[in-house]
Amino acid sequence: MECLICHKPFEPSKYRSKQRICSDPGCQHKRQLANMGDWRHQNPDYFKDRRSPEDRAKALWRIKNREYIKLHYEEYKTRHRKYMREYMRERRRHKKIEKKTKEIGL
Repeated sequence: MECLICHKPFEPSKYRSKQRICSDPGCQHKRQLANMGDWRHQNPDYFKDRRSPEDRAKALWRIKNREYIKLHYEEYKTRHRKYMREYMRERRRHKKIEKKTKEIGL
């Protein structure tokens, strides 16, 4: 039998006697892409508006309030930097103490 994609001869699987495409990964990939395209063509509305009304409302709110969100993230970024500075300072202090206790042998 001849592969419909690469046109090379191949032996169909004994489990799939109606196999039309060889087992070459490149041919299988093209077959899968074609199958997905066919499925999307047969089900054009499947992926349209699958969000819940609450999710749609949230998305609209985000669109209307982009400036607020931008300001919020700027505020958060400064608070987070301050927190991380303090956290790392404390962590370094603890590491220093651990190092000294190891040197002493405690």
